Amino acid sequence: MSKRSGPPWPLYFFPSSSPKFSSVAAETCLGRQSSPSIVERARWYGGSMKIRTGARRKRIPNRLWKYRTRMGFSQRQVAQIFGYLSQTDVSQYERGRKLPSLVTALKFEIVYRVPVAFLFPELYRWLKNQLRAREEGLRAKWEGHETKTSTS
Repeated sequence: MSKRSGPPWPLYFFPSSSPKFSSVAAETCLGRQSSPSIVERARWYGGSMKIRTGARRKRIPNRLWKYRTRMGFSQRQVAQIFGYLSQTDVSQYERGRKLPSLVTALKFEIVYRVPVAFLFPELYRWLKNQLRAREEGLRAKWEGHETKTSTS
């Protein structure tokens, strides 16, 4: 079995301007045949590379697909209505990978003819419960403060 002559990963991982490039890259290329870890790559980039540790982001459940299909639109058609160049963003919103901005959420509301709370019911319910609980706690605090100030 012959060894590979070049590095075991593409050369674009190595920036030419990195001060640590030559020593770390040479050691890695000569010392092992496996890919460097994401942490090693971040060191080559001077620590400026964002490190994703494998923890997946929680997806935002929604009903965008349901209401889009109910309206008879494709993702491409919705993207064109929104003025996007491709349907990638619409797909990411539907799969819960991206949370739309307020403007985009309102666009969904207008195009699908459904309130935003119906498009994101779980998020709406969670926010409602959080805010109601905080309101109750503050209301008790405010009422307690008012009785102390009114008696003095």
